[in-house]
Amino acid sequence: MVCSRLLGTGGRNRKCCVLFDSSSKPAVRRLYSMFLVLMTATILSTILLAVNPGGAAPMEQPHLPAPKRKTHRVAKKPRCRSLGRFKATVYGPPWGGIEGGSLSALGVKLRPGRHVIAVDPRVIPLRSLVRVWPNPLGYRGPFLAADTGGAIRGNHIDIFTWHGLRAKDQWGVRPVSVCFLGRRR
Repeated sequence: MVCSRLLGTGGRNRKCCVLFDSSSKPAVRRLYSMFLVLMTATILSTILLAVNPGGAAPMEQPHLPAPKRKTHRVAKKPRCRSLGRFKATVYGPPWGGIEGGSLSALGVKLRPGRHVIAVDPRVIPLRSLVRVWPNPLGYRGPFLAADTGGAIRGNHIDIFTWHGLRAKDQWGVRPVSVCFLGRRR
């Protein structure tokens, strides 16, 4: 008999053999699952005693501050001193007429991506950084006052754009707000 060899009973315990009979597989499975539960509990208690001898209360973990989240820094806008309302026109690469060349009055090369305006130096000094809103580029950053023009007098600025004649014609002449950010060295 299989059960007498496993349990060492020598065949004297018939109930055991009936329990482990080959036709009663669900009973064997139940007994085996109970055995696993008991063994798991025994192993876990042994581990807990090894980690925490004497059964004392577990040591409290030191309180660690929560890790700081990385936040996106938003650049602060520099203080802006309003210079008032100006008449704004647009100029660009030599399209004909009085648009000028590819260098500004300060020697800045006029190319796409440069945010340059032409000003009357008596109203806005050259090398000034100013904010112009609205503008044909939709740009909210600083413009460099780096150019002058024969037709730019008083509260009139000319915004450099590289978007072509259509953009110039669509913009036309519009009133804009200009504020002074500082001087560029």
